[in-house]
Formats: sequence, structure tokens, C-alpha cells
Amino acid sequence: MTMIGHSRVSYFVAIMVSVCAWALSFAASQAFYEINATGGGCRSIGNWEATNRTCTLTTDISEPIIITTSAATLEGAGHTIDIDDMSGEKWAVRVNSVEGVAVQNLNVIGGGIIFDQADSGRAKSNVIESSFSGIHFFDQIGGLVEGNVVRGSSDAPLWTAVSAQNAAKLEVRNNFIEYAAVGIDLNAVSGSLVKENRIAESTTGVSIDLSSSNTITA
Repeated sequence: MTMIGHSRVSYFVAIMVSVCAWALSFAASQAFYEINATGGGCRSIGNWEATNRTCTLTTDISEPIIITTSAATLEGAGHTIDIDDMSGEKWAVRVNSVEGVAVQNLNVIGGGIIFDQADSGRAKSNVIESSFSGIHFFDQIGGLVEGNVVRGSSDAPLWTAVSAQNAAKLEVRNNFIEYAAVGIDLNAVSGSLVKENRIAESTTGVSIDLSSSNTITA
């Protein structure tokens, strides 16, 4: 684990406030694009490839995406989801109660990527700039967070850049995190690997609570 600037790594058992409440709720009035088994809203914002369930964005958007089909890929192709940080929503992509979904090569401003009961979810090579949320896993087995950039700012640091709660068999590797209150938070997590992440200008590098059998390496 590499720390840069004023950051520090802290391995400790601490009681932390759960972020489940904001992650699991969203206003009914909030517009969003749903990617389902037949593509759904993908056709309004990108190209849908049915054979491998891949939605490739072809434009920047300002509404979030929810994915409700298993084994799907959201290919950002360098496009941006720009969510107002001050709105009621703190997520740009939400993967809910499905398996094997990948979110990759996406730029996100103002929101996060949330996997909720989404076993084997993967977040790869995304860039997230937000004052609130980053990449979060809840209640799942298997998952990968790799090659992402997650950052707040000096005057508005992220709450938590990467977090997992009630999860097992995750890998968090080769990510760059900057300006976060907590860089990586493991809460009730087991059998997981955290390695080769760089955390800069953050109050706490790694927080571990109620977790066991995890490997944390530089």
C-alpha cells in the first residue's frame, strides 16, 4: 500500500457509521436509465450488444444508470455521467440483486458506483470525482475493484472512496485514491485481498472493522 503526501494508513478496529441508508434508497421522482435483459434504456444512450449483454455508451449523460440483469457489462468508452453532488442521489451507477456485472472505462462526476447484493460485480478502469461517494459493495460474495481513480478535492473530500460491507472474497487492487476521509473501508468483510493501491491526501488510508481473514499488502 503506497501513501502519498499527508496520507497515512491505519489498521484498526473502529465503529463507523454505515453508508447503507443512502446507498439503498433513491427518490422515486429521480430519472434514470435501466439496463435490463433486453437492453432497455441502453438504446437511448448507447449501443446494446445482446449476445454478450454489453451496453456501450455513445454519449455523456446527466442521469444515473441502474443495471437489473446478470452478466452484463456497462462499457463507458470514456464517456461521462455527471450527477449533481447536491441532489438527492449519490450514485451514478447502481447494480442491484444481479450477478457478474462489470462497470468499466466510465467517467463519473458527483456520484458513485454501487453494487448491492450483486455477487461477482466488477468495477474496472473508471474515474470518479465526487464530494460524497466512490465505489461501494454491500451484501455480496466476490467482487473486483481494479485500476480505478477515485478522488474528492481538497475543500470537499470524499466520505469513503472504496468500501465493502457484509461481503466476502473481494479484490481491491491497483487503484488510486485522493482526498478522502477514508480511502478503503472494510466492514464485516472476510477472505478478501487489498493490494497495490495508492492513497494520497486522505485522513485514513484503510479502515477495518468486524472483519477477518483478509490480506492487506503494499
